[in-house]
Amino acid sequence: MVPTVVIVFIVFIILGIMAAIVSILSNKSPIPKIVTGGMDKIDKVCLILGPYRNLTTLIVGVMALHPNIQVMNHGMKTLFDKTINPNTNFLTDYNSETFENFKQAAMARSVVMVKGILGGSILASHAYEPQYSLYKEYKSRYKNLLMKDNPTCLVWKESLRSLNILRLLPKPKLDDIMSNPQLCFIMPIRNPLDTAISHLTSFDEHIRLYGIDPADATRIGILDAILKSISDVFKMQSEYGKEKVLIIFASDLTDSVNILKSTVKMEKFLGIKSDKIWEESTQRNLVITKSKYNHDWSIIDFYLKKIKELFGYDESIYRKFYNFIPKYHRIKLET
Repeated sequence: MVPTVVIVFIVFIILGIMAAIVSILSNKSPIPKIVTGGMDKIDKVCLILGPYRNLTTLIVGVMALHPNIQVMNHGMKTLFDKTINPNTNFLTDYNSETFENFKQAAMARSVVMVKGILGGSILASHAYEPQYSLYKEYKSRYKNLLMKDNPTCLVWKESLRSLNILRLLPKPKLDDIMSNPQLCFIMPIRNPLDTAISHLTSFDEHIRLYGIDPADATRIGILDAILKSISDVFKMQSEYGKEKVLIIFASDLTDSVNILKSTVKMEKFLGIKSDKIWEESTQRNLVITKSKYNHDWSIIDFYLKKIKELFGYDESIYRKFYNFIPKYHRIKLET
């Protein structure tokens, strides 16, 4: 009898080939499809957690430039659909078999040049459109490869959907998942005030994932949900340790020195080799620009009360959130 993991692998390779043919015929793919490397070398799986619209695409887009990292973008709908993959949902049905099946399915899907909820290569995302530096640097170093020669770390960006499953698991099930030495989690933190506005100008589906009807969505309601989701990841880090959950603030990515520190920390956290070319690349690409949004006092007042409630237990964490408040408002608050 053919093992399930082999069947899953074959199915996704066939889907990848079909998608490649369609893209070639339509001539819309930014990076031609040449696949090398191995599907069986992955010894670390990193899930991105937290809100959407939260620097996640930028972070994983930059991570994809590392020679040992393979990135799968979105795709929970495909990977966890039991009619397609009956035994890959390791988050709700965790065991060693479902985890291995997931790795094979996600690696195979990660070379499919498809955008959106169905999932595929990060190279198909908006971050890798030809006018951007990520595309140019990937193309310069890896030519037409969709999978590099030696991927050892699989990164999956399906942040809030993954978190929504984890935060509802009974503790014994969550303990089982967290005990897997191959699994780790990263949450970037963009200014939550900006993330809330960004939700109101993007996809309704992102708002629904908080249990909010888009028709009834308010900036304060979304900001509240965003901060609670971030707080839940901090609780995971407190429970399971910083070697299991890494949190990166946008304020740590504002200059080349701090970007390099964050980059080296990521390499150690993921157990991947130090790569000087990648480290230099992050200093060019992982730069957080100044906020373009304005926030009125009602939003600032709510935010200030909420961060005291959720993060006031740790002054250093609280200060990082406090410093997201625009300078004009902070001056008024402090005088």
